[in-house]
Amino acid sequence: GMLYKNRFFETAYRLPLIVRHPAMESGQVQEEIVSMVDFMPGILGLMGIDANEDVHGQDFSVLLQGNALWRNAAHVHHANHTGVGLFTPEYYLILHKSNEHLLFDRIRDPEELYNLYYDPEYQGVVDSLSKVIFQHHLSLETPEKDFLQKISRGNN
Repeated sequence: GMLYKNRFFETAYRLPLIVRHPAMESGQVQEEIVSMVDFMPGILGLMGIDANEDVHGQDFSVLLQGNALWRNAAHVHHANHTGVGLFTPEYYLILHKSNEHLLFDRIRDPEELYNLYYDPEYQGVVDSLSKVIFQHHLSLETPEKDFLQKISRGNN
């Protein structure tokens, strides 16, 4: 069941972003999380063009210049609208329509083998990341907001 790229595991959709720019020093490695919605504003930023204010992504070119405040997280939107996720440097939370939620510690468990969602020690992490996910989907009025509202009413 792990075929194709539309799965809720990092190995299914993590892609390296390699950028070459004549004004930048070669060999830089940035560890910040850059999402696909950041790609267009980042390319425009490298060209010296500001993105439209309605664009949801961040201009990653500021990372390459070394002077950025960066929202170091990425939202995962599943193509069939059955679940959502949030990547941070430390954790990856997946909220699923079926209530089969997942939380992975990306530092201690990079292979995503141990679901910590139901572990009492991680409920603070679940709560704080869930709030970020709920706010994101409510503000964008995504199709997932309906099942997320049900989850937020006490199924967490």
